[in-house]
Amino acid sequence: MKKKEIKKVKIESAEDAQLPEIVEDEFGNLLDIEQMTEQAEKEIEEKKSISVHIRWPKTEIQRCKKIAEKKGLPYQTYIKSVLKQAMDKEEAA
Repeated sequence: MKKKEIKKVKIESAEDAQLPEIVEDEFGNLLDIEQMTEQAEKEIEEKKSISVHIRWPKTEIQRCKKIAEKKGLPYQTYIKSVLKQAMDKEEAA
């Protein structure tokens, strides 16, 4: 199977890009560039998060790390999941 040659182009901004409206992927599927771009931007917007900083006793952080390790999770992910579960429970009450 012959590989398709990929032409690399330096683009300074999205507005300057000279992209075709429809492209064909390696499997022969036709892809709408504008639709794909809109979907990607929507997904990025939905996944935006903010940083939250709290002061918490060192012993509590150590407890979280220990439990998270048992569950095979990063401790911050564990803390977020526990907080979300607690908030979901409160909202349902």
